[in-house]
Amino acid sequence: GKAWGAFQKKKELMTSKHISLKSKKIIYETYILPVALYATETMTWNVNMCQKIEVFHNHIMRWMTGAKLRDKVSITALYAKTVMKPVLPEINKIKFLWYGHMKRSCLPVRTTFEGMIEGKRKRGRPKRRWRDDISEWCQSLCDWDTINKTVNDRVKWRNHCNAFC
Repeated sequence: GKAWGAFQKKKELMTSKHISLKSKKIIYETYILPVALYATETMTWNVNMCQKIEVFHNHIMRWMTGAKLRDKVSITALYAKTVMKPVLPEINKIKFLWYGHMKRSCLPVRTTFEGMIEGKRKRGRPKRRWRDDISEWCQSLCDWDTINKTVNDRVKWRNHCNAFC
């Protein structure tokens, strides 16, 4: 909702035919995208949330280019025209970097984010934890021991973060 509000404030510029697409991209990446990505590293991402952020991003690209849904312009064509990158890999990268920062710290918040709090969980399907995103996105590293060893080496972890995204 906040991202849509930020877009509404800049809507005149974003939909103007007198401003170049390059300038619109800069406006989007400077004013609107940071609002949309604020605190995304601390969220637990499910399919619904991923779809919402992608729809928002696609909608903004349509506004920037002036393409309507009835024109049936594909998303790949919009990406090519605007020379923008998808948002989800950026969110993954931010979350990986935050995970590495958190794993190297010695704060008690680390156990909270990892979901390793003692006690029993409720009956039924377990809720998705913050840590589940990391394990799902790190399919190439597989087990947690390897991930934890890689996290301790900052340069190696940063290279892995760039490779994942």
